[in-house]
Amino acid sequence: MSLNKIKSKHRNFIRSILRYTIHSKFDRQGRVQIPDTLLDYAEIEKEVEIIGFGTKLELWNPKKLQDIDDNSFDSEDFEDLANDISF
Repeated sequence: MSLNKIKSKHRNFIRSILRYTIHSKFDRQGRVQIPDTLLDYAEIEKEVEIIGFGTKLELWNPKKLQDIDDNSFDSEDFEDLANDISF
């Protein structure tokens, strides 16, 4: 929200990040239908990992999420970022 939407570089960045987002609602049985384009993009076939990300949910192919976790930042990076945001 702090980016200036008048600047084309900022608009393009926002657009690239939000390009594949969707708003979904739960049906009466508490299910959400995910469009095939997003399932294909995320390479989700049968199993899915759902994680909270602030006020959003992320759906991941479990293997891809594990790969990211394996290449995660170390404790020093974590400490630096925590200090940057005054956590």
